[in-house]
Amino acid sequence: MHPAITNSIIRYVERKEHVIFVSPFKVLQQKIFRFVFRVEFIASDNHRTDSWMTGYNGTGGYEDVKIPDEKIEESLKNVIDLLSAKSLTPGEYDAIADPETSGVIVHEAFGHGVENDVILKHRSKARQYMGKRIGSNLVNMTDDPLRSGAYGFYYFDDEGILAQKTKIIENGVLKQGLSDHYSAIHLGVPDYGNGRRENFTHKAYARMSNTFIEPGETPLQEMIEELKDGLFVIQGTNGMEDPKNWGIQCEAKMAREIKNGKFTGKNFAPIGISGYVPDLLMSISRVSDIFQTDFGGTCIKGYKEHVPVSVGGSYIRMRGRIS
Repeated sequence: MHPAITNSIIRYVERKEHVIFVSPFKVLQQKIFRFVFRVEFIASDNHRTDSWMTGYNGTGGYEDVKIPDEKIEESLKNVIDLLSAKSLTPGEYDAIADPETSGVIVHEAFGHGVENDVILKHRSKARQYMGKRIGSNLVNMTDDPLRSGAYGFYYFDDEGILAQKTKIIENGVLKQGLSDHYSAIHLGVPDYGNGRRENFTHKAYARMSNTFIEPGETPLQEMIEELKDGLFVIQGTNGMEDPKNWGIQCEAKMAREIKNGKFTGKNFAPIGISGYVPDLLMSISRVSDIFQTDFGGTCIKGYKEHVPVSVGGSYIRMRGRIS
């Protein structure tokens, strides 16, 4: 192991959910096992200390926990590279975003703005764009509570509606938002089962589950080779929604420089992505055939409503303001 590695942390959490829904019209029951498995490496060179985390969140149990050796080796390399990473000169860049980063963009920069309770209150710009083009033909964005193994999986929501897949964007056109029962009735739209509550003492709100850009047809290696001058952005970490103005503000751990289709060995950290949602979605020119929803965590609505969701999707090639 590299001498700069100073510590490592392994975390495993398992939770069993047993939900019983009773109303005058139906009785439903579901049992879901969720787990979080994380391996974190911490490195220091006496000038800088940083960390890198790998692992995944999902539904299942300990028997489903498998992290390939190459993923561990990749994480060790990444945390060492962080120590020498430089600050990036802010500007417009062509970039490939990995599934963690594209997932954060989908969730934070766009997903919250298509929750129909927000749209109903006129707090989202999405309302005036329904049925209109907001992205390139390659953008197909879906929320799917029934995605097997994903951290945000469930059979029915907390209002007793059977879960269904929602096609949010189809070939670049904004089709529909995510509904709780109240917003579905008042907007006159289908209720596909996105009414979720933190627990039985909390109100149900329209929430995401497993939200992602669906896979395309381009191999990742081809995407890299096509990039003449740009960045490979990895491990999206967080962001902030702006439904009213459709602004983008997301962060990632690191970006690797690409010149003429090859990595140069230069790395930049930390990374910020900003801009305007339609501009970024319209700039997407490639979507990978690789698709991952191994990542996830807790989504917070407002300041207190916590529900499990997955974050992930496909590699995307885009152009945006990156710093």
